[in-house]
Amino acid sequence: MDDVDLAAIAEARGVPIAFHEFGQDAPDGMYVYDGEQSLIVANASKLPQRQRFTVAHELGHHELHRFRGPQQLVDLDVGSDRRADGTKDLDEVAANSFAAHLLLPAGAIRQALGDVRNTDVKAVHIVDLVRRHRVSWEMVCFRLKSESIIRRVDLDRLLAEPRVAIYEANGIGPAHFAIDAPRLPAALSLGAAKLWAGWVITDERLGQILELDVGSALAQMRSWGIARGDRAEESAAHGAQQLEEAGVDLDALVADLAFDEDDA
Repeated sequence: MDDVDLAAIAEARGVPIAFHEFGQDAPDGMYVYDGEQSLIVANASKLPQRQRFTVAHELGHHELHRFRGPQQLVDLDVGSDRRADGTKDLDEVAANSFAAHLLLPAGAIRQALGDVRNTDVKAVHIVDLVRRHRVSWEMVCFRLKSESIIRRVDLDRLLAEPRVAIYEANGIGPAHFAIDAPRLPAALSLGAAKLWAGWVITDERLGQILELDVGSALAQMRSWGIARGDRAEESAAHGAQQLEEAGVDLDALVADLAFDEDDA
C-alpha cells in the first residue's frame, strides 16, 4: 500500500493521537493545544475511513493554526467547512485541504491514472486508489475533481457506483482503514472533559465515557479543576514535515495551502 502513516507522522510532529467511542451523535474529533503540548482525539464510533480523515484534518489544525496560541477546536463534522450562518470557515477549508492533499497527494493520483481522464475514469481506478491509500470512495472522487482529472458529470457518475458491493468484491473492510493508535483511557479522558466543558456532550454521556455514574463523573471534573462556562452556541471550530518514507513535505504543503479570503 502507498498510504500515509498518520500515527508515525503525528509522533514525528509531537502530537499524540487517541481514540474513544464518544458515540455516533458526538463530534468527529478535536484538537487541543495548551501552548506547549498538543492532543488529537478522534471519535472511534464513526466509520474507520472517517476517523482517518479526522486525524489528518486535526493534524492540519496543528500544522496550520497552533501558532495562534492555546486553543481547543471541536469538529462536529470534519466534512463541513461552513459556519452555522452558512458562511465559509477558512480554517476548516484549510484543514480539509491539508487532510485531502496529505492522504492522497496529487502526484500519487497522476502516477496511478497516467493520461486517463473524464469518461475513461472507471470504478476500477477509484477502488485501486481506495485500496492503496486507505481513503474513502468519496474522497478519491472529490480529489480527482479538484485536480481536474474528471468533470462534474464524471464525479456524479462515479459517486453513484455501488461502492459497498465493490468493496466486498475487492476484500476491503473496516480494518483496511484502521489507524494504529491507542484508545483514550477513560480515567484520563481529556477529550471527554473538554467536550463536556464546551457543552458538546451531556453529563450522561460524560459518565458513560468515564464509566462512572453522573454524580461521580461531575465530581471527577471538579477534582480536575474543569468547569463549564456560560453555554455558547455550539459550533465546530470550523502540511511541516512528512516522514521521508512517505515522500510528502508538510512544510511545502502548508505553503501551497496558504491563501486569503480572496482565494476562497
